[in-house]
Amino acid sequence: METKKVSVFGRLPSSIGAHVSALVDDKYLVMYGGTNGFNFFDTILRFEIETKKWTMMTKYPGDFEKSTFFADGRIACTACQVKNEFVVFFGGCSAENDYAEFLVISFKHIREDGNFNEITHIV
Repeated sequence: METKKVSVFGRLPSSIGAHVSALVDDKYLVMYGGTNGFNFFDTILRFEIETKKWTMMTKYPGDFEKSTFFADGRIACTACQVKNEFVVFFGGCSAENDYAEFLVISFKHIREDGNFNEITHIV
């Protein structure tokens, strides 16, 4: 049996656990929420597999304004892709609340570089 070595593919700008992620177009890993043990995050991060570059979504669709996904950081969400058109994030919990709602993000929005800014760390 042949032994294969696993190499480091890319590193998060900060340690994050209990987040949720989805693969978009076999090009991007999209991640929402999570915690570093001190803070709960409410951000959407995008990792471009080819360039190994992390960016953070800074321009949200207008219908996201009232979403509690960005009012309170959360962990333990679930995610799925639908028809290679959008990602659905569902549920999760914050330090104080449990949630039972959906957040739908189109692949079109995720593909647009102008909706993201490069990051080197997460606070």
